[in-house]
Amino acid sequence: MKRIRWSLFFGRSNWTNFNLKRLRAVCLALPLFVMLLPNYGLRAQQEATRKAKREVQPDVPVLARQLNLSGTVKVAIVVSSEGTVKNAHATGGHPLLVHPAEEAAKKWQFEPASEETTQVLEFLFKPRS
Repeated sequence: MKRIRWSLFFGRSNWTNFNLKRLRAVCLALPLFVMLLPNYGLRAQQEATRKAKREVQPDVPVLARQLNLSGTVKVAIVVSSEGTVKNAHATGGHPLLVHPAEEAAKKWQFEPASEETTQVLEFLFKPRS
């Protein structure tokens, strides 16, 4: 059986004391870093909801209708200060339903605001009975 050198754990050597100090510093700094990180991320992802003046529903493609496809497509949009959609990009959904959802989102109109905002629109596609 191998004998354990307790001096490594209890800090009797200078090298071990140095490592313990570094470990303590990291253990104290890590929670502060973790606490600050989520706040930074939230500031970068803030979204504003503006009232829509004109909503356009997407056309269901013929192939999607024949296949009885259903689902939700999420579209991230950038709305200019005048209320028009500058950019629309699908962030999730079936590939056959993405293009019609993006095209419909580009036709939406919103109330004017003092600055550009970002929003996420959800389009629900249901098969017709």
